[in-house]
Amino acid sequence: GARAGPARAGAPGAGLGSAGSRFGGGPWLRADGTRSWVEAYAHQIVMQRPGHDPRTLEAEVALPAGLAITVDGRVLVAEFGGGRVSWVDPETGETGVLVDSHGGRPLNGPNDLIVAPDGGVWFTDPALLGPNTQRDQQVFHLPREGPLVRAAGRLRVPNGLALLPDGSALIVAEWGAGRIW
Repeated sequence: GARAGPARAGAPGAGLGSAGSRFGGGPWLRADGTRSWVEAYAHQIVMQRPGHDPRTLEAEVALPAGLAITVDGRVLVAEFGGGRVSWVDPETGETGVLVDSHGGRPLNGPNDLIVAPDGGVWFTDPALLGPNTQRDQQVFHLPREGPLVRAAGRLRVPNGLALLPDGSALIVAEWGAGRIW
């Protein structure tokens, strides 16, 4: 399970990516002011509640590249180095794997993710560090209930997602092609 401990990502009150942050990413700000982010090279998830020091959730995550918070408060992590999307309950320390394969093949290395208003999860799956196990670089959608669906494929390094506030349109940054669609 995960434990809370002192953060190594900067001084109390420091901004994301401040001194001490080697490769921070996936910043998330909750309505209550709690900030969360990943430290990829340190394999850490960091949270900071308003008025408190940052703390590291000591969950086992492999090169985390992005994170998102679900409506029930779980932290979803795109584990680029682990080839999966995992989750951590920041209150109990419970962890699990949300998805790690599609079509009988391991994922390449999820990079960014976002939770839709309906609770579904969208994530990018580029092939940057190792073999292209999916034989494609793509965007996936995991509905709140139902199987993982390939939403877009044949992309050149999909890296970055956004949703319109009502969830009606997904915006994808295709880094390798230098375009946003």
